[in-house]
Amino acid sequence: MPWFVLPWLVVVFTIVTAILMRSHSPWVRLALSIGSVAVLTYFLWPIVGSTLDPHFASDANTFEALSEKLFVAAWWIGVARIAVVTGQIVLNVNHQAHSARLALDLVAGAIYLGASLAIIDLVFGVSVTGLVATSGVIAIVLGLALQNTLGDLFSGIAIGIDRPFKVGDLIWIEGPVEGRVIETNWRSTRIATGANDIATVPNSVVAKSRILNRSSPTETRTETVKVVLDPAVSPRKGVTLLRAAALNASALVLHPAPKVTCLELGGDGATYEISFSASISSLGNARSDLLQQVARHARYGGVALATQNGTPLTSVAAPDLSQLLQETHVLEALTDEERAVLASRLIAHHGEAGDKIFDQGGGLASLFIIASGTFEVTRDEGQGSRRLGTIGPGDYFGELALLTGEPNAATVTALTPFLAYEVGKAMIAPLLDENPDLLHAFEAGASKAQALLDRTIAAQACSGATPNGHLLGRIRAFFNVRESALPRTMARGK
Repeated sequence: MPWFVLPWLVVVFTIVTAILMRSHSPWVRLALSIGSVAVLTYFLWPIVGSTLDPHFASDANTFEALSEKLFVAAWWIGVARIAVVTGQIVLNVNHQAHSARLALDLVAGAIYLGASLAIIDLVFGVSVTGLVATSGVIAIVLGLALQNTLGDLFSGIAIGIDRPFKVGDLIWIEGPVEGRVIETNWRSTRIATGANDIATVPNSVVAKSRILNRSSPTETRTETVKVVLDPAVSPRKGVTLLRAAALNASALVLHPAPKVTCLELGGDGATYEISFSASISSLGNARSDLLQQVARHARYGGVALATQNGTPLTSVAAPDLSQLLQETHVLEALTDEERAVLASRLIAHHGEAGDKIFDQGGGLASLFIIASGTFEVTRDEGQGSRRLGTIGPGDYFGELALLTGEPNAATVTALTPFLAYEVGKAMIAPLLDENPDLLHAFEAGASKAQALLDRTIAAQACSGATPNGHLLGRIRAFFNVRESALPRTMARGK
């Protein structure tokens, strides 16, 4: 080989190797590998002939002979590299799970091993027959010594080919081990459990166990809870009440919608099953939320929860109108006599699912108190309607509309049959005439109602919160209460 060729080959080989190691695109690696092999073939053909059967000059000095052999060895490594990169492209490994690369890594190792044997035999003239025979004995010894490790290795390859899960999936492995996959490698699979531990499971154990992939096809799962109600309650009423409770639970997903089934009727209780769906990460919260809503709707519906062990049922009475008003924070300043008068004037609204009781932008100056049923609160934001949440028995909405005439900031639509009571402006005005001190109490009650965390959804049916000083002035202006009509203490404070 001419002396001036060697430096150029060294430079080309060094540049190509550096690019190959830095590039992440298999197509770039393949193109560069083919290019480097083509360059080496072009320069080596006139010197050593075919690289499959090279002929080195016997009279060449030691440096030239060694250089020729090294570049022929580089040619074999380049060919092996082409085979490996081609396999990556064919299998599209870069878009698969990490465990799927195990099989290709094994094949790549076999290819490089074959290239190394070819270099030893064809380039350096060392017979590999004895080496192969010796390596077979060594392989048997190592196989016996590393039986468990090799079992994990080939199990990892099988898992990579079958791909029952990928990194990030939530899985259950018989044993049981449950959690989210954070890593898979040659030997094991690592899982982050719900107890904030890291479980390392050998691949051989994973391959032999039953596996549930809770993230496939989605992370939404369906669960059921059983509720036993007073057998005196008709199944129709029981199903309606429990369905309203399920729709009122915010942790449940909307699709598929919850279903309620009456399973059994007996003298000591009627058994119902509620089927609901929620994301895996919130199943516990969803179950808790659902049971809270069941207890809430049962209380306001006057329905007792029963037991199946023969324990006598305790009768439950639904809150009367006076209790509903007393639990409405914006009206908590009313005396018992004023509450009784207002209760006699309430307007009852019965309706079915789909009825709108509060329209966005409307000017209905009324407060609505929900006695039974579930409502959905939505807001039109120009590009479609956005669901804010649901409200149910004991909730109320429209306090700012009642006290200040604010237009409705959201739409409230019934999801189930309902009963709600309306408190209108005309019902509150006489109370203010008889007791002007109520004006300041209403302001405090409205401010408290806006601040309650459990009323976040209902409060959004009104406009945004109003500073206390402005709220009092707006209430006074809406009810045409003159400053001279205010109590002396209020007028002085103003």
